[in-house]
Amino acid sequence: MVIASIEREADMATLKVADIMTSSVTVAKPDDSIAYAAWLMADQDVGVLPVVQDGGVVGVVTDRDVAVRAVAGGISPQSEVRRIMTDQVICCSPDDELEHAIELMSNEQVRRLPVCGPGGNLAGIIALADAAHRD
Repeated sequence: MVIASIEREADMATLKVADIMTSSVTVAKPDDSIAYAAWLMADQDVGVLPVVQDGGVVGVVTDRDVAVRAVAGGISPQSEVRRIMTDQVICCSPDDELEHAIELMSNEQVRRLPVCGPGGNLAGIIALADAAHRD
């Protein structure tokens, strides 16, 4: 059992974010309605949408943002996503070590990170679950 654990740790140390990220990502725009973002999440069965403008990530909106910030906060579903999105976005690079991305998620207490390439353009998304299922 110890040998398997050591091998798994060595394998994780060599994995890059690009090895396990999802590169086909559904996104929202800052001026999309909250209702449309919620529909996208339901349609694509995702809990988070990177918010992208001119190719760059300007925020993220989660199903929790819709429930807590919009619905519970009394914000109209026709309001723009920018009203409820988180605009302090932590991203990782496709070239980052997987361990670095996991550490970022842990430190920031998030389960998903947008993956940004050169110039801040969205390259994909990585979830903690992706890393956990990599055994």
